[in-house]
Amino acid sequence: MRATKKHLTIVPCPLCRENSYKILFPSTLSEKDFDPGVIKQNLKNSLDDYTKHGQIVRCRNCSLVYVNPRENLKNLLKGYEDVEDPEYIETEKYRKIILSEHLRELERWKHKGKLLDVGCFAGYFLTLAKDHGWSPFGIEPSSWAVRIAKKNGARLLGKDIETTTLPKNYFDVITLWDVIEHLANPSDILEKLSHSMKRGGVIALGTPNVDSLFAKVLGEKCPFFIRMHLILFSPKTLRRLLEKHGFSVLSCTAYGRVFPLSYILERMQIKHNVLTSLKKIILSIPLIGDIPIRIDFRDSFLMIAKKM
Repeated sequence: MRATKKHLTIVPCPLCRENSYKILFPSTLSEKDFDPGVIKQNLKNSLDDYTKHGQIVRCRNCSLVYVNPRENLKNLLKGYEDVEDPEYIETEKYRKIILSEHLRELERWKHKGKLLDVGCFAGYFLTLAKDHGWSPFGIEPSSWAVRIAKKNGARLLGKDIETTTLPKNYFDVITLWDVIEHLANPSDILEKLSHSMKRGGVIALGTPNVDSLFAKVLGEKCPFFIRMHLILFSPKTLRRLLEKHGFSVLSCTAYGRVFPLSYILERMQIKHNVLTSLKKIILSIPLIGDIPIRIDFRDSFLMIAKKM
């Protein structure tokens, strides 16, 4: 049974506002998927079940890929507020490897100052930035993650970027790591962020590349197509969005992820008995599971732009 219209709203393209689109993949959501408990579980850990998503379309005018029709945003926001993800905490040092690389790339263009991390979750990037001499602030909807971030000394301005009041001409840098694909109205948010940045300030965004070879080969099985991703960008469409709001792109680089070996093996669906036994043996060996493994399919990209 598919989701009924009462849960959904038809929307224009978030980038160019046109209404003409091509359906890439039909919705896999059913009526029961709109139960608050199911929404919470879907948002908790996106890679546990990447078969659930709304109808995925591509704009015929600007090529932006987005969900249309879109589900009730209040339900999604409540889901984000309730998110708890202990596995994210367990992989802290591995996630910090990529965040440290992002920070090094960012510091090629801007050194020190006031930094805002939108969607900071447990505050890992805030800690890294502070250690590098930045004055960092964060915004995060998850009450669970906020408690952890505050224990680590994070300064939080609000729970969501849509409703948080930001000071004008204040920040030197704003970062959005795996965030912009979750926003229903990224154009409005970028306009708001632009007003809160100093002239010459820098914005950095990390997001999946929907036009990557990885995404094209996997098609609908690509883990980008999950319920929590409302919009999926390519370097071309994100550049267009940034330029629309007065930013000039400075750099665009592809990147992957780093996870412990145990994290990867535990998610591998192995049906062969011998391989399953080998997997158990590997996971039982002390420290072996902690070995960092870099997975780089060039499937995500980091774009840095300057406010003109």
